[in-house]
Amino acid sequence: MGYYHGCAIILLLLFTGCSLHSIPDNYVLQKGGESIVIGQLILPTTGMPYLERPYRGSDGSFSFSTILGRDSRVYSVVPDQHGVVCAFYIAVPQGRYSIDRISWGEFKSDVNGIFTVYEPGKVYYIGSIKMTVPERDPGQIAAHIVMDIFANRRSVPVNYTVIDDLKQVSAAFRKKYPHLPQTIEKSLVVFRDPYQ
Repeated sequence: MGYYHGCAIILLLLFTGCSLHSIPDNYVLQKGGESIVIGQLILPTTGMPYLERPYRGSDGSFSFSTILGRDSRVYSVVPDQHGVVCAFYIAVPQGRYSIDRISWGEFKSDVNGIFTVYEPGKVYYIGSIKMTVPERDPGQIAAHIVMDIFANRRSVPVNYTVIDDLKQVSAAFRKKYPHLPQTIEKSLVVFRDPYQ
């Protein structure tokens, strides 16, 4: 019974999704294989005086899924965190992808961001995704957090913008991975209203 249960869990993970961290320093990009997607997640301040980090921890992450491509997966990305700027260098197959959720502690929201990996064996920059907390009274934000904690939602609405910071991000990529292709193509995320 334990063997079959373990196999079922492994199959479920293979067919539904995976967690991605940045590629290792010695990663080798295969011709005709995956491409590398690079970018940044820029975390917001909470918008509340004396509370610069989220109540539920300060890890930033985002998830995206395949819209069109060889596989049909949901990816969960855990970027390398350096203060409020989280860099990511991940390997994915050719395809079109939808960023579904971005989170940072209790700051999270469903989003609709689209990006494309056009060809295998290349490096694509999808942008620096900046999270900002809408301007509100600190008391309103604190009340929202408390209500969501009691409702077990733990979310605070956040706005997103894409900044084209290719020069800085590509310089960091080239320094970390000098053996990988140095030509980086842009495929910036386009955010749409998630309710359309």
